[in-house]
Amino acid sequence: MIRSSIFSSTSTKAAYRFSADAVLLSAFINTPRLKKIADLGAGSGIIGLLLAKKYPAAEITLIELQENLVRLAEKNAVLNGLDKKVKIVHADIRELFAGGYMQKIGNGPLHTYDLVVSNPPFQEDKDGTYQSGR
Repeated sequence: MIRSSIFSSTSTKAAYRFSADAVLLSAFINTPRLKKIADLGAGSGIIGLLLAKKYPAAEITLIELQENLVRLAEKNAVLNGLDKKVKIVHADIRELFAGGYMQKIGNGPLHTYDLVVSNPPFQEDKDGTYQSGR
């Protein structure tokens, strides 16, 4: 079971929540002997944390753009005793090879991961443009 700070009694309707698709995605992955896993756009960290529990020998890297979600993922990792196991990086995945992000990640180029997952948010804004801070 995963404990999450997003379910605390102080949560509001506007608080960040994950849905069943994050749990289903992590359950769907059934590859033996994964050594390195990256979660791009990790949000609260739910998928990476579930995979950290499922693959205790794997190195897990969560990459998230929004600073408030990075802090939430860090808090959730601590709540689940995974803060020493999961590396959380505040970075824009569109710029991973610029600005020293790869040095922050410390695992070399992305092609060295055994598994890369992402569960991007659904956007109802039908214009397809990037919206800063979302």
